[in-house]
Amino acid sequence: MTRNVAHLYLDSASIKALRELLGQRWDGITGDLAPEAPGLTLYSWAEVIAAIGGRAWTFSSRMTGSDFEGFEEEYPSLHVFAGSSRMEAASSAGRVFSHHRGESVEAIFIVRETITRSVYGEQNWKFGTDYAVVFELSSGAVGIFKGGHHDEALFVNIADDVDSLVIPDRSNEWSWDNQLGENYEVHRGWIPLGDIAAATP
Repeated sequence: MTRNVAHLYLDSASIKALRELLGQRWDGITGDLAPEAPGLTLYSWAEVIAAIGGRAWTFSSRMTGSDFEGFEEEYPSLHVFAGSSRMEAASSAGRVFSHHRGESVEAIFIVRETITRSVYGEQNWKFGTDYAVVFELSSGAVGIFKGGHHDEALFVNIADDVDSLVIPDRSNEWSWDNQLGENYEVHRGWIPLGDIAAATP
């Protein structure tokens, strides 16, 4: 039996905001180039702003406390909401990338990860988190994802299609200093936005 179960999923307001974006025109997204990352990858601390459907939309990462590991720790949670006062400044600074501009948002996926910790075969906690939001465009794809499970960094990967997106696996954050008998199992699933309510406990 799993002792502690916790999750940090997109809240209902964020899901509602994402549903408004289906079928809308993609115009660009903010960030700074991350030259050491694969493909066209952008970096931003705590939030990125996307121009979709003639409006600015903020994707933010907020630290949230939980003690499912047996001690108090903070973990990033994703939030999506309309509006931002920073888009104009980002544009003036050359931080808006307009790849795939004018394309339609055809589909949206939530990348959800579940990490389960076991010691000598006995599960003692399970943690679920929404790790990324993926936009499938008419002729391209954009993924907005966490930089890891323990900080507020956000990254954006821009690709020619969903299959070419690079969303790195950061699960080694949990297992880099494993003790004897300790094991971490990580599952990543892509959930279409239309199915997200059924997939959320």
